[in-house]
Amino acid sequence: MPRTLPALALLVLPACGLDSPCITDPFGDLCRYEKFRDDPPHDATIAVAAVTAMQDPVVRMTAVELWLKLNPKVNPAQGVRLCDTLLEGEKQTCARKVNSPHLHRQ
Repeated sequence: MPRTLPALALLVLPACGLDSPCITDPFGDLCRYEKFRDDPPHDATIAVAAVTAMQDPVVRMTAVELWLKLNPKVNPAQGVRLCDTLLEGEKQTCARKVNSPHLHRQ
């Protein structure tokens, strides 16, 4: 059975469009991603916690890629911690990008 919020609780959710996944599944990965995308954390540790909460590996990978794109000069060790939240193949590719200085232009 899908989880739902009382109608009053919908009024206090962040401004989401009517077609937003936050309306139909406020605890789902797409809603978590939407919130992450709209207000990305400035700190890598907070970003790691946020993406770890996402269960879907594709959604998680998209969030990691977004955060790394928005933070190209992240400390490589912090970037690798974010990459470690991904599945094995994506984890290795992500870590190589984070550790490649020529990809950190902005």
